[in-house]
Amino acid sequence: MGRVCSAGMKGEPKASEDGPAAETRLLLAHRDLWDDARVAFLGAPASEARWLDAPRAVYLSGTEGGTPGADFERAVVYLPKGRRRRDYLIAYAGALSQTLIVVGQKRAGIKSATKQLATLGSIQETAHGSHCQLASLQLSERQPLPQLDEWVAEFEARGLRLVTLPGVFCDGRLDDGSDLLLEHLVLPDQGTLLDLGCGAGALGLWAKRQHPSLCVTLSDVDELSVESARRSAQRNELDVRCVRSDVYSALDERFDVIVSNPPFHQGVDTDYEVTQRIIGEAPAYLATAGELWLVANHFLPWREPLEAHFGRVDLVHASNRFKIWRARLPETTP
Repeated sequence: MGRVCSAGMKGEPKASEDGPAAETRLLLAHRDLWDDARVAFLGAPASEARWLDAPRAVYLSGTEGGTPGADFERAVVYLPKGRRRRDYLIAYAGALSQTLIVVGQKRAGIKSATKQLATLGSIQETAHGSHCQLASLQLSERQPLPQLDEWVAEFEARGLRLVTLPGVFCDGRLDDGSDLLLEHLVLPDQGTLLDLGCGAGALGLWAKRQHPSLCVTLSDVDELSVESARRSAQRNELDVRCVRSDVYSALDERFDVIVSNPPFHQGVDTDYEVTQRIIGEAPAYLATAGELWLVANHFLPWREPLEAHFGRVDLVHASNRFKIWRARLPETTP
């Protein structure tokens, strides 16, 4: 089966080149709770490490399995979007340390998460700031390390058996946008295809099932998504490559086709940056006359950036919910 190389989390707080995320600002205002400790961070964007500046910190994804290899005095959880991933990360943190610090935006449900934490132990301290809340919790005892196999969900879609882990896009069902894209997608019988932001791998695995001679790569920035895609490939006995990549950062080849159902939320924030990068950087990762296929919510303004980077842009389908775009590079002449 395909190879896997991964790190990072989906649904991360939105970070900025100009400063730390709101959750990080609150942590920094209360760094006495964690600064001098051996601390594990879960769910923190990689970009936040430079702002946290914690030399004794380890940044984990929650997919390490086994024994993480260190005794931690604190475990800090950046509250993710989605109940299942939240529960998983808190369970994982409880296996690393008896002292947990959970921080999250109020819009992401930190208040309800704090109520849940109170059932697990004693809340030692709470703090508010930057539209976020922080809670420090002392567990009565160390928890067992959760096993990924116990958090798996499976579902059938388009002749595939797809495997999902907590918080992965399409966790438990194929989303309507991806399903619509598969209705309209036109692919070559041979060549190379990249499913970018693959989630559980539905687009790329369907392409491989329909066109066995295609060489397919499944890529996502999220470690649990890459693991879900790898498990989905194994479940369907499809030979694909699985790669952890922040958009194109870990890719060094050109593809005949790139397909994507890109996110426009980063945690609870609206964020167009990922799709802008997918579009703007795509020509450097497409072969001659290569194509980019996107499905996006109908109100998102992607025609202009697509036309700025591609020779031909077609609106393949439009409804009151979604638009499907097909953008092609011009063929070069000798």
